[in-house]
Amino acid sequence: MIHYWRILLITALVASSVTTAQAIQLYFAPDSSFAAVGDTIRLSGQITPTDTLRGFSVYLVYDTTKLALVGAPVPGSLIASRSDLDFRYADHVLSAPDWLEVGATVFSADYWAGPGELFQMSMVMRGCGDEGMTAEVGFRQPGGEYIAGDFSSPAFLICDRVPVQPGQLVAAPWPAGSVTLRWNRVMSDTLGRPILFPVRYDIHRQPVFPLFGPEMVIAATADSVFVDALDSTETYHYTITATTTP
Repeated sequence: MIHYWRILLITALVASSVTTAQAIQLYFAPDSSFAAVGDTIRLSGQITPTDTLRGFSVYLVYDTTKLALVGAPVPGSLIASRSDLDFRYADHVLSAPDWLEVGATVFSADYWAGPGELFQMSMVMRGCGDEGMTAEVGFRQPGGEYIAGDFSSPAFLICDRVPVQPGQLVAAPWPAGSVTLRWNRVMSDTLGRPILFPVRYDIHRQPVFPLFGPEMVIAATADSVFVDALDSTETYHYTITATTTP
């Protein structure tokens, strides 16, 4: 299973003789943020239309216990064929153990402008949790001027969020010969965050009278109501559990 995610970086360009600002955007596309441990994410770093550029640098900082580079950064479609291109990367080296550096400079008149892909790379998910990145980013114009960037930190999810236990379970002995179960829909996980995937409810039933027996799952539904047709002379204990289904 391969998933994708997106980062948005916005840089304001302000010249001393100009009072308005022009935006440069660097983003990773497409823009999904869900993955499981062992999944690979392919990142495609792209820019929107902007001034002509001669270089860029991005220093990404993230938790290496949750993410690991598995596909080395390579020049993207926008700059791959540029003459005198110096494309480089450094993956959490000793001098900067928290950084993954990706950058490029062109040493000719063969500059570039967006839209297009600057680079691409792949990462593998190592551990569960909500994870984000921080970064320093910048661009160089043909004259060598450096343009600092403002980074909008992404957050993406490795593994699914654990839903809370369904609440307010009510069992009613109707229609005849059946038990109707109703409960509240689950809308959040155990940390109070919204559930991102559809929820499946498993119905557990355990006989308690006249004979005590083992609990078992008798059905699953995406609804918050279930009718169990059974012998009404017996007594059962019901439990509803919630599981997300990506």
